[in-house]
Amino acid sequence: MTVINNNTTRLALLQLVNVQQNGQIPPTVFNTWYNEVNKLVFKDLAEQFQLNQVMSDLLMPFRKVKLIQLVAQPGQNWSLLIVPADYQYFVGASVLTQKQEDECFSDSNLPLIDNDGKSRKYVDPDFAQMVINYAGANIEEGSCQLIDAQRWQSCTTHKTKGPTLKSPKMTQFDKGFKVAPKGGVSVLLYYLSTPMESIFNYTISNQDIPIYVPGTSQQLEWSDQVLPRFLAELQKKYAVYIGDSSMYQTGENDKKTM
Repeated sequence: MTVINNNTTRLALLQLVNVQQNGQIPPTVFNTWYNEVNKLVFKDLAEQFQLNQVMSDLLMPFRKVKLIQLVAQPGQNWSLLIVPADYQYFVGASVLTQKQEDECFSDSNLPLIDNDGKSRKYVDPDFAQMVINYAGANIEEGSCQLIDAQRWQSCTTHKTKGPTLKSPKMTQFDKGFKVAPKGGVSVLLYYLSTPMESIFNYTISNQDIPIYVPGTSQQLEWSDQVLPRFLAELQKKYAVYIGDSSMYQTGENDKKTM
C-alpha cells in the first residue's frame, strides 16, 4: 500500500489553489492544517465504516486487535477490560474461555473397570498424545454484545437474556468496559487506533525557499486513495486563511462528489 505523502500533498495543494509563492502557505501552517484534516477525515470515516465496505477498507491501517486480560472486580458481577492507550473507536470484542481438555479428546462412552472394580473413562494413548499436541487449541470465542449504559443493569439480571460465557455482554464506562459474566479470562478487542500525526521537516534555502527533508519527516498511515479528500479539506482551510468564500465552496463541492 502506498501511503499519502505530506510534501506531495502540499505541492498538490499549492497547485490547486494557484499559489505562485510557496511562502503563502508556510510549511508549519500547512502541517497544522494537514493534521487537523487527518483527525477530521478519520472521525468522518469512522462514523461510516461499519455501514460501508469502502470506508472500512480505507480505515484498515487503523484497525487493531489485541488480546487483553480481564481484571476481576470484587463484589461485582462483571470484570474490567482496560482499553489500550491508542484506543479510539470500538469495532468488536470476543471473550475467550478454555474448554476442559478431556472433553475434546476422551471417549466417555467407553468406560474402563480398573483393578479396584471402579469405573473410569478410557483414554486411548493416541488421544492422550493429541491432548498434548493440541493443548490450548480448544478455545471457545464468544462474541461480545455491546449494551448501552441505560440497559446494562436490566441486561445483567435478565433471567433469559442475561450474559453467559457463550453470549457475553459489555458496556463502556470511564475506565474502559464492563464485561459480564465473570469467568472469562481474556478478551480479543477489535478497535480503531488513534492516527499518528504528520511531521513536516524542512530547511530554508539561501533564496528563502522551504526545502523538504523526507528523512526526518513522518508520514500519515492513510492510503494515497484519500488524497482527493485531503485536498478538498485543505483547500477549504486555505480559503478561510485568505478569506475567499468562493474557493471554500469549491472545496465543499469537491468533497460532496467523492
